Amino acid sequence: MSNQPKLNLPTEYQVARISGFPKPIFFRPIEEDIYIIRSIFEQGEYTMPLKNFSPKLILDCGGNIGCAAVYFANKFPDAQIYSVEPEKKTSSCSRSTRRFTKTFTR
Repeated sequence: MSNQPKLNLPTEYQVARISGFPKPIFFRPIEEDIYIIRSIFEQGEYTMPLKNFSPKLILDCGGNIGCAAVYFANKFPDAQIYSVEPEKKTSSCSRSTRRFTKTFTR
């Protein structure tokens, strides 16, 4: 039996499973969401050569569907992450993704 929460997602949501990232990302099958997923996880947009950097707090203002927060939660597992997205439909995707990632804070 899975410990993953059960979700009541709108049928227009898709699930992305990214290699190297244990948690799923929920997205709408629209160009903007697919671009964000690719730019962060395929093209390494947030890859930074930082040594001995371990933030305690990360603010993701304009969190969109939650990709950056998922990326940073994986990279900095001890950080507390606050992700804010004001647009309702986009925020709904982000909330669905957050349910699978315990490091997110509302």
